Amino acid sequence: MLQLPRGVASKLPRPLAGEGPGVRAVGPILPLFQTITDLGTGAELLRQRRYGVIEVADGCLRGVRLRPFPKIVSAPEIMLLGGWYHRHRTCDRILIYYNQPWQFPNFLVLQYALSGRRTSLATLCRGLAVLDEIARLKRSDALLCDVGNWRISTKLLARVGWVPHCPARWHRHYIKRFYGVYPGKGELGSMGATAGLSSSAEPPRAQHCWTSQQWRPNS
Repeated sequence: MLQLPRGVASKLPRPLAGEGPGVRAVGPILPLFQTITDLGTGAELLRQRRYGVIEVADGCLRGVRLRPFPKIVSAPEIMLLGGWYHRHRTCDRILIYYNQPWQFPNFLVLQYALSGRRTSLATLCRGLAVLDEIARLKRSDALLCDVGNWRISTKLLARVGWVPHCPARWHRHYIKRFYGVYPGKGELGSMGATAGLSSSAEPPRAQHCWTSQQWRPNS
């Protein structure tokens, strides 16, 4: 067995608190921000932490960044920042922010979604599949979302398992119910940082891009 000279081992960099295979931490003592690159290795952290953002690019999971505070969405952010990002970023990338409310811990909220103009259907489906898997790890009863754009049709949402919930005049609430029955893990495939839906074919382009709780036609 290889042995290091005396005094060398103590000088080697040590992993930060909370780090390990498939988990990156930011912070020397209490890592408030952590990135999960392997859902299996980071399963326990995903169960414990309430707030995060899923990053998927080119049909592959890049990581789940855990946050110490919930995502709060404002109208200026949706109309200005989200619109600017969608117009100027031509990447195949989506960010999906989720919150687990303290008042209703058995539910998971899809709070905000931000994508580039060329976000593909494969990338979108991969992000939603990761959200389903996080709900399974947390044993969440359902996913909730308030859809902020009428371009997102009820038929389109039904294709990915979402149905109308709690009708309101100025809001479009949707729910994806589990209640102990979750999508099979086979739908996720390999969820490592370089995993994709297809290893050879280019992912199909989405008919619309989901940006800042909005769907915009690809152009």
